Amino acid sequence: MHRNVLLTFLAFIGLVAHSQESPLTSADFFSSAEIAAANTALEVDYITVEEKNIFLYCNLSRLYPRKFYLFYRAFLDKDNRLGLLKSEYYHRTLGEELQTMKPMDALLPDKKMYGLAECWAKEAGDAGHVGHDRISCVGGFSGECCSYGWDSGLQIVFQLLIDQGVESLGHRKIIFSSGYKGMGTAIRNHSGYGHNAVLDFTYTNDILRAEAEVKRLAEVARQAELDRRMELRKIEFSTLMSQWTKKEKANADVCRSLSYLNDFEKELYFYINLIRLYPGKFKKLIWDNGPYFDQFLEDQQNDLHREAGYRRVAQTLSGAKGGVAFVPDKKSIQAGRCVIKEYSNGASNPTDCYFKAGFRSWWIQTFFPQETYNDIIQIFLSPKDFNNIFFSNATIVIDNDEYQGSILTLKK
Repeated sequence: MHRNVLLTFLAFIGLVAHSQESPLTSADFFSSAEIAAANTALEVDYITVEEKNIFLYCNLSRLYPRKFYLFYRAFLDKDNRLGLLKSEYYHRTLGEELQTMKPMDALLPDKKMYGLAECWAKEAGDAGHVGHDRISCVGGFSGECCSYGWDSGLQIVFQLLIDQGVESLGHRKIIFSSGYKGMGTAIRNHSGYGHNAVLDFTYTNDILRAEAEVKRLAEVARQAELDRRMELRKIEFSTLMSQWTKKEKANADVCRSLSYLNDFEKELYFYINLIRLYPGKFKKLIWDNGPYFDQFLEDQQNDLHREAGYRRVAQTLSGAKGGVAFVPDKKSIQAGRCVIKEYSNGASNPTDCYFKAGFRSWWIQTFFPQETYNDIIQIFLSPKDFNNIFFSNATIVIDNDEYQGSILTLKK
């Protein structure tokens, strides 16, 4: 998170003053509804009245900038203790900005920011420091303003908005930044200037943090339920797979030792061969009870069973007779790897890879991470010519690195 911290301090911090509110009040310029909208820290029990007033006046300037300009101009006419007098540049630029800026959301209290501000206000005050170079206090804010010499919320806000002596007008920019949603404020004694105030800003606030925490906890609970359901499905799938005999599994798992296949391909050919050898049993035990593991597919299982591809596979398995296990030859796998490599290099029709080898190819897009049985189901559903995968010498090649979830099939 970017730290918009100003390593400057105001040229007029030597003007030590005691809290004495202007004879003007915000009620002279703002309606009670407007004051209520700006007084976002009114009910906060861990900050003082003047720290609450920092919220009030910062928010009045953000919510109602044109009215705040009138308030500010009248304030200068009656209270010159900020040392502004004829400081044309700082007075003029603040006035221009207040009259032209768009209203923005009010800042809301953020207790984490309060902790950061309170720590530095006390630490800097006890040591007589100015600026933002913390000693033992931790950071974590996104923007920070420090004021010296005042313990009045109104005077502090005006001092920072005028920003006299700060060429960048950085304090003003922070207060007028629409990106900030929360703030913490602390006013403490200062050994050099009587008082110092720290305002720490963040892109969130207590309300947004609470909402985010509720969402996080809901997501944790949702994921825990998905994990629970997945574990149950794995147990169910394992139970169904246990109904195959050792001999049946061994007959289907004839590709496990092939060095030119990757692990996912070996698993894929195991299920393909279960289908080729025992289509009826596969449909009854596995196909009719699937899908497994992937929650997206499981939630849509009823719809999936009505899809043409799913029905087509089920119908084919119902009437099929057992055949022989298929072992893809190395030449066809090499041709498939060649095509994947050519596609990855931008070739639109890498014919040299498979025409010379006597193959043709097409893509199957599965969109899954190639680590569950559901991805295999998607592979089964994708080709329109289902029999070419399961009951003829078709080859499926998967590149887990370059095209995760993208399957290239080749057939003689």
